Amino acid sequence: MLEETGTDSSNKSEEINNNSNTNNQVSGINEPEIIKYDDNYIYYLYHDKVIIYQRAEKIIYYKTINIDKNVTMNSSKILVKDNLLIVYYSYLNVRPYTEVYIYDTLNDFNLVNNYKVTGTYQDARLMDNTLYLVVVESLYTKNDVVPEYTRNEEKTSVSLDNIIYITNTNNIGYTSLVTINLETFSIHQSTQLGSSYYNTIYMSKNKIYLASVIFNGKRYMQETTIYIYNVTDSETTFYAFTTFDGQVLDQYSLDEYKGYLRVASTNTNAEVNYYNSIQIFDLNDVNSSSKEINRVGYLNEGIGKPYQTIRSASFNEDRVSVVTYQNRDPLYDIDLSDPKNPKIIGEFEAPGYSSYLHRFNDTYMLGIGYDDSFEPKITLYHNNTENKTYVNYGNDLLFDNYEKDKINRNDSRNGNAFRSLRTYSH
Repeated sequence: MLEETGTDSSNKSEEINNNSNTNNQVSGINEPEIIKYDDNYIYYLYHDKVIIYQRAEKIIYYKTINIDKNVTMNSSKILVKDNLLIVYYSYLNVRPYTEVYIYDTLNDFNLVNNYKVTGTYQDARLMDNTLYLVVVESLYTKNDVVPEYTRNEEKTSVSLDNIIYITNTNNIGYTSLVTINLETFSIHQSTQLGSSYYNTIYMSKNKIYLASVIFNGKRYMQETTIYIYNVTDSETTFYAFTTFDGQVLDQYSLDEYKGYLRVASTNTNAEVNYYNSIQIFDLNDVNSSSKEINRVGYLNEGIGKPYQTIRSASFNEDRVSVVTYQNRDPLYDIDLSDPKNPKIIGEFEAPGYSSYLHRFNDTYMLGIGYDDSFEPKITLYHNNTENKTYVNYGNDLLFDNYEKDKINRNDSRNGNAFRSLRTYSH
């Protein structure tokens, strides 16, 4: 349960016509954060509480919503939709649970609805009037439980007959896609036997992709399985999957365009000295028996030098820009206009690497990452009008006085030491 404190209704002000606009991967699909704002308020999720400030001529403290569970910022997030504030968090109480609380921001943050789902949340998205929540629960020690969800104290269990089983995949836990319609407040849950953790979650306008990376001890290499769900009328249904060698770095390594799934991945198999690849799958070519999608395009040569791994990727319609790194930062521009024949059309090399690429338009792209001394840097890339490839534009902006104690030197994502949250969480 959440508790409210510190209300001061006398400070209400006229509306300010500005809305929160998170740096979302896909336009129209909102991603959760710890800070949001709407016309009238700023919401700040700090550990076990949501601190609310009123936007007037100056910022005024309004109230605090306390979470009475032992949660941290890593297991809680917020979203804002019109006049609704959505707070959700996970905690452990014999079984893991995820709770969702929805408040009316126009009615002094009165509680509108609350939900409890078994499992730990992995990520969430908000599209149109629907909240999409991905939760997982391991089955290592609990083989006699089924997923459950509760709305306003009314509990519903998922029938075993309705749980999807996919052969030739890593079935070690329950994966549930929970959708909540923010107009009717109805809830729908689709569950499969799948992974107990997903490294990457990507959502397009009509599909959700869950990528799970495991280490295959028999083959002594990493493998990625991507589960694909259709999104229709505030509900999700399993559609297809694919498994391939290697791993994807993050959500920006996946992209859906004109009926194709494009994936940037790195295979760290020592026998091949690592290789990076672009894979293209036809979403309309699904094996009716196995439910695997067919790979139609593959480029695994020329993306990076030996032992370099992908550090960032940015898809833009028929193009993708990929940064690899070991000692220097090659930026590769790859043409995807022919899904069956992707090809490298440009390469630019510079010291350091960019761990995040942000496109402003077809001309300029921003790279955020590190130089060779692991000092944070910002690089501006310019699209050369002659050959349509990117080159460095001006000098890098360096941050020499960066607080190195805030750098996560043990980040295991792709073996990237010295990775900071500021350079890949946007």
